[in-house]
Amino acid sequence: MIEIHNLTIKTIKDNRTLIDHLQLSTQKGDKIVIIGEEGNGKSTLLKCIYNDQLIADYCTYEGKVLKNDYSLGYLSQELSAQEKKLTITELFSENNWTKELLKAMDDIRIDSFASDKRIGDLSGGERFKYRFLKLLSLNPDVLLLDEPTNDLDIGTIEWLKRFIQQTSIPVIFVSHDETFISNTANAIIHIELTNRKQTPKYTFTREPYESYLFHRENNLQKQEQIAKKQVSDYKKQVNKWHDVWNKAEHQHQNVSRSDPRLQKKIKSLKNQKNVWTKLQRIF
Repeated sequence: MIEIHNLTIKTIKDNRTLIDHLQLSTQKGDKIVIIGEEGNGKSTLLKCIYNDQLIADYCTYEGKVLKNDYSLGYLSQELSAQEKKLTITELFSENNWTKELLKAMDDIRIDSFASDKRIGDLSGGERFKYRFLKLLSLNPDVLLLDEPTNDLDIGTIEWLKRFIQQTSIPVIFVSHDETFISNTANAIIHIELTNRKQTPKYTFTREPYESYLFHRENNLQKQEQIAKKQVSDYKKQVNKWHDVWNKAEHQHQNVSRSDPRLQKKIKSLKNQKNVWTKLQRIF
């Protein structure tokens, strides 16, 4: 369905790379969650997939997002200025009365779109319901949802959970709600910044959230063990170097300094010291 090839996204302000050569191919039945810390580019990625013009003011991108004539429905976190002014009747001026839409209306107990209430005046939960129903009325092939559970009551979250579980429409969504993720996602895009938040990294896996966390924790423990061993080996090498250096200094003070073998040894030890100094910055 949607194909992403070597997608790289950088901020215009400081040329910081958020996404680096992302590869992704969606399939029918996908419920893909995008996770990661704040500021790592989750919402930016979702916007770029939907319409690259949404990020044009603050990001540049390279690569390709192929939609293959599939229609995308996008639910942003915030209302646009235009959406706030629309009445419910105006929002639904054009509809495709699909089975998905009619069932959803019945499930969340909305039987009419005839109302002069403005979308911007509704509560967070009510806004979500009408905006989400509007997406369904457009009969999208793929749904893109940015933090959909924000401002929702428990009942609406439960309904959305069941909808995502049961719908045949592929869904790509951003979320921090681990319970919601565990109950809905069957694939994960994890966006991270590694090497002291300097290097962007992403992980894509088709597995449940809890399974991903388990495997990730195991890998982190293995990496930690390797890192500890590297630190231990480094300290042993440094201690060994100090022993050799002390002996060489003693020889330097008590043996002729013109001895070429001693001079060669001193030079070698100084070179080793430079290497240890550089490594110390890592460890």
